[in-house]
Amino acid sequence: MSTKIEAIKRLIDASELEDALSKTEQLLAANQYDLEALTCRAKVYYKQKAYEQAIIDYNQLINLQPIHTEHIADRGLSYHMLGAYDKALADFNAVIELEPNNPYWYSCRAFIKDYIKDYQGSLIDYEKVLSLDPEDAIALNNKGLVEEKLGYLEKSQVSFKRADQIEGIDLEKEIGHLQIPVEKKPESTQRFSVKYFFKVLSSLFNSPTERSKFISFLIRSK
Repeated sequence: MSTKIEAIKRLIDASELEDALSKTEQLLAANQYDLEALTCRAKVYYKQKAYEQAIIDYNQLINLQPIHTEHIADRGLSYHMLGAYDKALADFNAVIELEPNNPYWYSCRAFIKDYIKDYQGSLIDYEKVLSLDPEDAIALNNKGLVEEKLGYLEKSQVSFKRADQIEGIDLEKEIGHLQIPVEKKPESTQRFSVKYFFKVLSSLFNSPTERSKFISFLIRSK
């Protein structure tokens, strides 16, 4: 990786997006097929919510590297943010076909299916995640949320309890810390833990490079 690309990535991480875009454009003016520069520009566009432009760059990257799962998945995220859910799912179907034993991709697809109210499909994907990684507390938590939506209340409580055990969280204690009047406390079938919610936001999936994108993804979906 060149020092110029490293500098651009630092700018992106610091959300200095206009400066990052300017420096990326300089590199692409010299070489329009610079893969690292194209990837940086796509990420800048995504962070700027310029999803159509991000997709154009991801299309070019995928044409140049047809089996690059990160590019396909990032395009899928961009499609999701545009509301093009069929295209988003198609991209995650593609990365799952390329990497069928990667639980992260199933989690991504499960989340989109949950968002579009395909709860059965989402549940199947979360179950696949857990077959690959039984200790994934976030997938267990999200599986419980989907089970609640399907009316599987007993199953959802089992999922929540197991997720809390893995994370070492005492849910009743956390609710108590919120100082909610007794009559307004959630029923036992409801998921309500501020500490757990922010843990979900900060570590939704295993890939640290994707977490920041999925924070906005989560907020939009709820």
